[in-house]
Amino acid sequence: MFMTLFALTACLEKPTDDTAEETEDTSSESDTEESVDTGSTNSDDTDTSDDTNGTNDTDDTQDTNSDDTNDTNDTQEEPEPNPEYIGGYNTNLCFPQQSSTGYGIGNVSYDFTLTDQHGEQVSLSDFCGNTVLIVSSATWCGACRSEASNLEALYQQYKDSNFTIITLLGENSQGQAPSVSDLQQWASDFGTTHPVLADVDFYTTANYLWANSDFNGNFYLPNMQLLSQGMVVEVSNTQLYESQIVSYIQ
Repeated sequence: MFMTLFALTACLEKPTDDTAEETEDTSSESDTEESVDTGSTNSDDTDTSDDTNGTNDTDDTQDTNSDDTNDTNDTQEEPEPNPEYIGGYNTNLCFPQQSSTGYGIGNVSYDFTLTDQHGEQVSLSDFCGNTVLIVSSATWCGACRSEASNLEALYQQYKDSNFTIITLLGENSQGQAPSVSDLQQWASDFGTTHPVLADVDFYTTANYLWANSDFNGNFYLPNMQLLSQGMVVEVSNTQLYESQIVSYIQ
């Protein structure tokens, strides 16, 4: 049986706030990011009566435009290749990919890109076609270390069934930002072949936790977020047994 244990409690500040008192304003950033600038048209361009000899020119432009649209349609039909990483992760892109809506349960998660144990930049969206288990840990966390090998075994068992585990290390043994060598040491200690990413100060983890209305800044490690295919947040700020995780794997 795959078991998870609670570790020490950590205190997490809200990443989008400048002060501890400002803890309820969570929607302003996402609203501004979705704003769209629309172009303006000139209503004065109405004098077309003198352009009587330009009919051949307009025919030519229509021909070229139709050719251009055909070309663009051809390129849109070609899917992008799945990215390749040194770690050989089981990337699985979504086609089409839904627009992100937030970090809370039921939302299509916003993307993030962090450094892995090979020094590469790895993005959540590269696995959007998979069920993804995000496990937040720290190298000083005894319970995190105890379950790391079990997580790798779970990944090996189901990675060919569109399943990915992403370990986020928020701190090293000195309570500092994890370096690539810290990530490599973690992967070496536990035989980890899934992505191990540096989540400095648990910033990415905090985005998911603060999306829960009842989150007060305290959380346990290891901490899990589970995303179903399409990057939909299904479970957040919790611990899961193997049977619970497998139930989401399709």
